[in-house]
Amino acid sequence: MKNLDNKFLRLSGMIFLVNIIILLIISLLFPSNLIFGNAQLSSLAALMLNGLLFTLAFLAIDPLYRNFNLKITSDIAWIFVYGIENILITWVFARLAKLTGLGISSYFIALFTGVILTVGQFMTVKNQPLAKKK
Repeated sequence: MKNLDNKFLRLSGMIFLVNIIILLIISLLFPSNLIFGNAQLSSLAALMLNGLLFTLAFLAIDPLYRNFNLKITSDIAWIFVYGIENILITWVFARLAKLTGLGISSYFIALFTGVILTVGQFMTVKNQPLAKKK
């Protein structure tokens, strides 16, 4: 059990780092389209908060599907589920900008950010020993 907890913590930390790095790179490449910070939160605090929130949302999807007894077996289906989740979460966090400090310029940026986050998260999960090997 302890080994599983260590693997889960390592995976959570890696997803958190991947989320922060991807959000930072997108913000640097498109500075007028993805913005962190507002009057209540500094840029760094908003980046860290959003990285944490995206990580928690990522970690909540699998148990949520298990509670509703939904079975998803293929990687493509999981990519689709996480992609939709990341796109929606990006848009929702941007609508709650006063709380999250995340600002986006359009729906396209939410779509783009969600897709890139999904690719990064999927690559991270597939390269972890916790992932199921077929």
